[in-house]
Amino acid sequence: MQKATIGRVVHVLVDPSKNNGSDVAPAIVTREWGKPYEHADGLGERQTINVRVLCDGPSTLWCTSIQLFDERPDAEALAAAHPHQPTGYEAIAFWPPRV
Repeated sequence: MQKATIGRVVHVLVDPSKNNGSDVAPAIVTREWGKPYEHADGLGERQTINVRVLCDGPSTLWCTSIQLFDERPDAEALAAAHPHQPTGYEAIAFWPPRV
């Protein structure tokens, strides 16, 4: 897993109604909390970060102590495991795909 550092760009799952219909928005890492680690839930390695989310519209989200994954499927698996938390509020992040 890549290690997050201040200023890096990640993608965050958000509420599409706050992001012009898209469920993903870019975010800037403002703080990283330690090194990547393996959690007991079996969803892969992750790191805890704070981010400023740049939505496509007037909303700007501030998300603290969120989980950063290598890929979107891992992030979506965590979101599915906790459906009581609204997407975008707990803001699960992942690295953008390499193109």
